[in-house]
Amino acid sequence: MIEIRIENISPHPKNPRKNLGDLTELTDSIRTFGVLQNLTVVPRFIAYEGVPYWEEYTCVCGHRRLAAAKAAGLETVPCIVAEDMDEKTQVSIMLLENMQRSDLTVQEEAQGLQMMLDLGSSIAEIVKETGLSETKVRHRIKMNELDQDLLSSKLDEQININDLIKLEQIRDIDKRNELLEMMGTHNFDWRYREAMNNQAKQETADLIRELLPGVEFGDKYYWSYNTYEELKFGATKDEVKEFVEELKAKAAELDRPALIAEKSGAFVIAFEKQSDEVSEENREYQRQREERDRKNEALKEMRDRVIESWSDFMREVCKHSETWFGSKQNIILDTLIEGTCGEINSYADIEPEEVRDMLRLKDDAPASTLINRRWATLAAMAYDAVAPGRYETTWKYSDQTYNEDGAEHYIAAAEYIELLGYKTSDEEIAFIGGTSELYRRDE
Repeated sequence: MIEIRIENISPHPKNPRKNLGDLTELTDSIRTFGVLQNLTVVPRFIAYEGVPYWEEYTCVCGHRRLAAAKAAGLETVPCIVAEDMDEKTQVSIMLLENMQRSDLTVQEEAQGLQMMLDLGSSIAEIVKETGLSETKVRHRIKMNELDQDLLSSKLDEQININDLIKLEQIRDIDKRNELLEMMGTHNFDWRYREAMNNQAKQETADLIRELLPGVEFGDKYYWSYNTYEELKFGATKDEVKEFVEELKAKAAELDRPALIAEKSGAFVIAFEKQSDEVSEENREYQRQREERDRKNEALKEMRDRVIESWSDFMREVCKHSETWFGSKQNIILDTLIEGTCGEINSYADIEPEEVRDMLRLKDDAPASTLINRRWATLAAMAYDAVAPGRYETTWKYSDQTYNEDGAEHYIAAAEYIELLGYKTSDEEIAFIGGTSELYRRDE
């Protein structure tokens, strides 16, 4: 160990930790007692015309001590000089030192792991050297693909790390950053689901085009065609192959070119209607019927997305431990009583299979399981009591105008889950409140 002048020691340019934090206490301690733990440095020579004439050092371990010693007015600090430490080892040591002390932010940790990767470490080597799981290493490295300034600002807002991990499923980096900007707001979950649905739709369409080059996608709503078979967005390659073969077979059978039309969450095999197929109908009536059906289908799609989102949230709520429900018990009981005995839904019929689904239980799970998880069970029962049924609507099928009576259950369910922590999106608020552009306005 030797004493080295502070002016000859530089912070490491690849130190994963960018913010050294508050150095006040450490500076006061060093001013009083000196540096009690040595720094680790590596030498670097300043050369003139190819001849080394001055030796300086780069700090590997002890960046906070170095900064505090400088602030305390010390001229030298005790150091161990590591003569043969390569850059890859330097980065690895700095990363591990900071991780062991929990000194790194998630972003700094991610950038440090990326540096190790860039310097030639494999994922397996990083896992071995850091002690992190392979899953965590991969998740952290993925974060480096995001807009780093935006990520930093969002991490300052204490966003949910699991939401960051969810973004990895979005393949388009621009869309990922767009969702990152929404993270922490009440619109994030809704927009994320929308992005995943659009991604599944695009990938399925691309796979169809790959297996059937030149195929045409119809530009009208699917009610305007004669349709056969459907293929859900996100289908497997084998399912797409089967769909394509069915399309070819149907086109050969009818001796007409087939199109692919879009409906809610799926593609369908479609054929243009022949003139004689619509000649008996009043064309204006047909146009109005198709417009009505298109509106109804769009509203049904929105309804299904709302109910799916709310049900998924309740499944997550029911995973909590009983202690989590401590501050929510009155909310649950009041909603349960009002839903079964009050004005919200006096005819409520709680479905055991719905409750078990929210608790992620099999239908033959013993009743003791429900009793042991009594607050989660009651929370699920309360939701089931006030939530709309799968086919209840907020609109009138005849004219697609907003139906206040039908929306009552949606409003009650939204109020309940909001009290449990759900963040209702702008689209959901407009849908259950009657201001959505999907509704037809009275003329």
